Amino acid sequence: MPTFRQYSGWTYNGRSISVGGLELFFKCSKKWVAQTVREDVTLGLYDYIRRSVTIPDQQMYVMGWIDNKAWVEVDAGWEETELQPGSFELYLTMLDPIAPIQDTERPRIEELIAEREIIV
Repeated sequence: MPTFRQYSGWTYNGRSISVGGLELFFKCSKKWVAQTVREDVTLGLYDYIRRSVTIPDQQMYVMGWIDNKAWVEVDAGWEETELQPGSFELYLTMLDPIAPIQDTERPRIEELIAEREIIV
């Protein structure tokens, strides 16, 4: 919780208030989601036993469009495996950041903070 060096006069809903500190709560969550994405290669061979695609040298691999609204929650994430020489796996991490509020003036409070306490 940031504690301010001095009590500051702020305005909230048109009324003046004195603020001596500010407490923020953030919740982080993690979940696994999946979707089927079309892939394309200029020339390749699918190995049904290993569930992998072999792409010869000088050929192109294209990952298709990812639809941000087509994710389906699943129970578990990926399992990392030892790769064969010349092969690759692709893992994606999505972040859902807090969107800024447009056209809103935010107070500059950095210079007012006397101490900070972070509790995890």
